[in-house]
Amino acid sequence: MADSKDFVVVTASNRDYFHMCLGLVLSIRRAAAPTIPDIVVLDVGLDPTKIETLKSLNCAVVDPGWDVDVAQA
Repeated sequence: MADSKDFVVVTASNRDYFHMCLGLVLSIRRAAAPTIPDIVVLDVGLDPTKIETLKSLNCAVVDPGWDVDVAQA
């Protein structure tokens, strides 16, 4: 198995899909222990409380800085 620092899991989420993002993060944390990879979440419309939840799970939350709007579903 690869060392956890050999790769990073990157995903993106907005407020509508947060529950799925959280499920992914928790699943990775459970399945990958003890070698937990870094997880980066691109913030494409998360609420501040959701960002804090992800940070409390040691996820890096990043504003992608795109110059186009992500379509609202």
